[in-house]
Amino acid sequence: MIKFFRKIRYTLMSENKTGKYLKYAIGEIILVVIGILIALQINAWNTARLDNIKEREYLTNLLEDIKAQHQLVKDQVVHNNLMRLKCEKAIRHLNSNSINADSINLYLTDITRKTFVVSDPTFQDL
Repeated sequence: MIKFFRKIRYTLMSENKTGKYLKYAIGEIILVVIGILIALQINAWNTARLDNIKEREYLTNLLEDIKAQHQLVKDQVVHNNLMRLKCEKAIRHLNSNSINADSINLYLTDITRKTFVVSDPTFQDL
């Protein structure tokens, strides 16, 4: 194909047909520009397709993270309610003035604070 266009160009230049050669050159430039524009459009479509795939992946991961966080919060609420009840029981026992060292030890080991740890790998990835 390139050989064909080269032959046309040499023929037009050798016969001193500058006007025709200029038309041919402009036509060739237009074809190259059209080819570049088509390639750019294909690249833009591919980039948009890849971005959509990545967006879906992030949304799926975010949903999974939120579900896991929801379960952690529910567990923390249950734990906090249990600790509140244990604290109330310990306060009642302390107010009764009939407490010994073993009971204090028992209450101190029962009343622990569970720390809520946020797990957000998808947010960190964004």
